[in-house]
Parts: sequence; structure tokens; C-alpha cells
Amino acid sequence: MFEINTNPEYQFGTTLKCLVKMLPRDVRHNLTYWQLVENLLVVSNDSKPVEAYWSELFESLKTEISIGEDTFAHFNQEISTKSRSRSSEYFTPRALTELVAKRTAERLYYLDSVKPQDYYTILEPSCGTGGMLFSLVRYVYLTRPDFIPKLQFIVNDLSIANVNATTLNFELHLAKGIELRPLISHCGDAHDLLLKYESQIHAVIGNPPFHKVSTSSIDPRCAGRLMTCYSNTEEAFILNGELPYIHKAKASKLSALCELPETIQELAIRLLCPFGFTAFYLPSSILSNSKSRPLRRLLLEGSVNSNSISLLGVTEFPPETFLHSGTRVGVSLVETMVGESLHKTNDGVMMCQVKSIGWDSRQRQKESDLPKIEAVNDAILGSYKMRLRRGIMSQQPIKDILNNAA
Repeated sequence: MFEINTNPEYQFGTTLKCLVKMLPRDVRHNLTYWQLVENLLVVSNDSKPVEAYWSELFESLKTEISIGEDTFAHFNQEISTKSRSRSSEYFTPRALTELVAKRTAERLYYLDSVKPQDYYTILEPSCGTGGMLFSLVRYVYLTRPDFIPKLQFIVNDLSIANVNATTLNFELHLAKGIELRPLISHCGDAHDLLLKYESQIHAVIGNPPFHKVSTSSIDPRCAGRLMTCYSNTEEAFILNGELPYIHKAKASKLSALCELPETIQELAIRLLCPFGFTAFYLPSSILSNSKSRPLRRLLLEGSVNSNSISLLGVTEFPPETFLHSGTRVGVSLVETMVGESLHKTNDGVMMCQVKSIGWDSRQRQKESDLPKIEAVNDAILGSYKMRLRRGIMSQQPIKDILNNAA
């Protein structure tokens, strides 16, 4: 049985933290996250000789980690706080990764029941150590283990250490006998994924860093396609034919800086194939500030690649949600999908506010509201199902629809 973990003491896996104690004291004293991942990767690949204690640690991990555990999150969380803070990189608590896992899996199950395919692509553009993906593995393992071979994971991160950590997490789950498809991994700017996967992905999920980036650091072929990189985003969307115009739009140019959460959200939508969906944790300020109005208009009124966009739901969380990662910030889970035509309907948006995530401002355990929002989960899933059925029916000739009804 699957239950979202809201215990503040178990938001990150602790297996590795315990097993690292088997290393010699002098090695533990100076051990960095990068060194740990590098040595375990060498053991995994059997690429060159290493000290025996690294092999022993890796073998212990194979037998002792639990399904869906993000092995490296706790270790990285403790020793890289300053560097992560500078880059606004905060690990997603398990309660939040499991909520995304549940909603993602249920949508994929339904998509498979009405429009079956050999496999379904799930991409995380800023994967960290893979916590969100492995929460999805755990949910599917507990609810539909036969569905695991249909999951095709694609991961990306700017940090090669994070990509390698995710790869190691993947190898450890394979060693547990989980029948996963080969992992596809990339290390680099997430915006470059537009050149590889536009209109090809079934689900894009994640928690991108919350900071600004220079548009000059983005491949011009990608920056030019992402309207949130422009100084006047709304004008750019209108000129691109992706927002209905209410006035004659003027040409816009690339901005010097852009908000990374906004560009990643737009990127994710452009990566989706018809009936694909996104689930992203974004700053709650995006839902209200005037600067983010063009992105909100896109989610409510817009289209990409001749496919309509639908905003399925927004779930808002309290500022203490990310206290375990060393920050207080208001975040919201924003979920969208794309249809297979430009036809737009006013189906409404499910909105929910979670006042308690399971701990207070001092990280003391308290009752969580997450078990109380099952009706919201069902409503958002129901909205996706309705839009999906409508999209499929719009593709069928009237004659076929009448025959199926009969």
C-alpha cells in the first residue's frame, strides 16, 4: 500500500549515511560528495582498481537500499549546503516527490488504457540525484509492477556528479531486480533538450532551481524559440501565434536575463507530445506577480506546436516545505497538459492550498494536510481523463464514434 511520507525525519534516504561509517576514518573525514559518487561509479563500471572498502560499500548498498530510495540525497544535502544555496538548488522533500509520482503514474495508467504504446517517456530536466524519478518507480512498483518496463526515463542536470549519482541510483535498482528500461542521461543546459525532444515526451516533471540566468548562456537556437527569454514575453507569444492578440504586437528582443523556472516550464510544454503533461514545483509568486502574467496567459489561453495547452491544477504549499533543504520559500505544484488541436474549452482549473506539509517552522512533526486532498487528486486526474477522451474522440470520424457507442 502506498502512503505519502510526511514524517520530517525521513524526507531523505538514510541508508548511505549509515553505510559510509564502514569507510576508514581518514577517508570519511575528508570525503566529498563528488569523491563518493566518483569512486562508487568506478566500482559500478569496473573500470579500474579501487580500494576494497569502496567495493564493500557498493555491495552493501545493493542489498540494503529500499525500492524508490534516493541513495545520495541525504549525503549531498549535508555536505554541499553552501554551494547549493548559491545556485538556488534545493532538494525536493520526499512528501512532494511522492505526490508528483502518484499523480504522474495515475495519468500514465489511464493514457495506456485508452491510447496504449510500447513505452512512455518521463523526462526530468534538472534531476539532481533522481529523487522524483525513483519515487515514481516506487509508486509503480507498489501499484502496477507490470507497468515498470514501460517507463523510459530521461534525465538531465548541469552537474556531472548529479547525473552520475542518478545513474548509480538506477544501477542499484537494477541490482534489486527492478526491470527498468535503459536510462537515457544528459549533462548540460536543460534548454538544449528542446533540440532533441521537442513534441516527443509524455511527461516532464521536476523542481527547477529558482534563480535568473543569462540568455547569452543559452544556445541561441533554443533561446530564440523560448518566448520567456524575450524582454516582452507577451508580445513574443502573440507574434509567435501562441496567444490570442488583444492588440497589434510589436517585435520583441531577447532579454539579458530570464527567470529559470519560467523558461523551464515553457520548455517542458514544448517538449510534450499530444496528451502529454507536466508537473513542476514553481515559486508561488509566478501565480500572482505582474511580470509572470504572460506565462499565466500561455497556460490558460495559449497553444504550442499547434496543440492547445490546458492548466489542470495548482497545489500551493507553505513556506516551511523546504526547511530540510535550508530555505523557506512558497512553492506550488503546477500541472498542465497539451491537446492535439487548437480547440480550447473552459473546463476550469482545480486549485488547492496545503497549509501543513507535515512539519512546522522548527521541523517538528505535525499533522499533514496531504492525506486530506485525495479528492483534489481525483479531480485533477478526472480533468485529465475528460480532456484526453475529448481529444481522442475529436480525431475519430462520426461514423466510428457511433459504431463504438452501439
